[in-house]
Amino acid sequence: MFISPNIPIRNLETFDRSIRHPNLWIWDAWTCSHDDQLHMYCLALAKENAGLAIAPSARNQYQFHIRHFKSAIDSTDWIDAGAFLLPADSSERNIWSGSILPHSSGALVAYTDIRWRKPDTPFVQSICLGWSNSFDRYSGPPASVLSDPVRDHAQILDLGYYLSDIEDIGSVNGEDGGPILAWRDPFLFEDEGKLHAIWCAKIAPSVPAIAHAEIVQIDDGRYLAHLHPPIELPDAHTYTQAELPKIWREELSGDWLMMVSACDRKQERQPDSEVKKELRLYRSANVRGPWCAWSEHGSRLQTPPYAFGASPYFCRGSKSSPRFVVPLTEQAPSSDLLTMKSDVELDFREVLNA
Repeated sequence: MFISPNIPIRNLETFDRSIRHPNLWIWDAWTCSHDDQLHMYCLALAKENAGLAIAPSARNQYQFHIRHFKSAIDSTDWIDAGAFLLPADSSERNIWSGSILPHSSGALVAYTDIRWRKPDTPFVQSICLGWSNSFDRYSGPPASVLSDPVRDHAQILDLGYYLSDIEDIGSVNGEDGGPILAWRDPFLFEDEGKLHAIWCAKIAPSVPAIAHAEIVQIDDGRYLAHLHPPIELPDAHTYTQAELPKIWREELSGDWLMMVSACDRKQERQPDSEVKKELRLYRSANVRGPWCAWSEHGSRLQTPPYAFGASPYFCRGSKSSPRFVVPLTEQAPSSDLLTMKSDVELDFREVLNA
């Protein structure tokens, strides 16, 4: 079962561009802007519990929480706004990455719920969505489970996705020789007045894809997902996981851009030092594709060293040139590991000039 750590209170210092939190390991970022304020959310874990240090490499043994940081829309300063969302009150549950979208005087909040069903299956993942009347702390009705690989196993397979047998869903040993279950990291967006979500998926044990669903709210307030067949990426055979997808429309070209955090992890017990991590970018005139690499030279983006799980945001008056919050992995130098850089600019000139 997961260890339930303490949740550090807000730190009162101001962080300029780099968020090196004295009490938290932080990773996986997602952002939104609302009322001239920029909100950044991420996964977080205390650096120590009951007086004992928590090693970054051991963090999957602990329950995480979603942390919230705030900034003025054109500022480079961030403040710690505290815990936004905690996992369910059970040592068998955890919370992984998601997204947030301003909606109806509040925010739609998507996240990954994790269940530890039995000793060797700690990674059972469900896609959840709820509405909060606050951007500072989740406050609203209980979230709906949009998609669950156990509950919806047959439907997911029928649409062309890959899942292991039900009894092996979430196995610590991965799936049929590949990495662990990929049914996580939902990202919300709107297109032509309709609500959509994409998330991390697979079409084979070691071949990543992107799940795509249209989201509707029914009369009792719950949200339902109409799942579409997988979105296939043109070079997915060159890596094993396409995580933390982000999608946005490029203002000048009108194309959709989709960024994923890609890695070549073979299985969960593989040391992080052996895993190559990078950001990849794709473009398409249509959400359903076909998608192609953003550049004639391929899909890889030039990023700061050790970048993974980045999120775009836009400053006022600059809708065609995103800046990025960029988490740094546990392979970064000790002063930077599991910290964040903000106000990072990536070179998109080939997109802008298309």
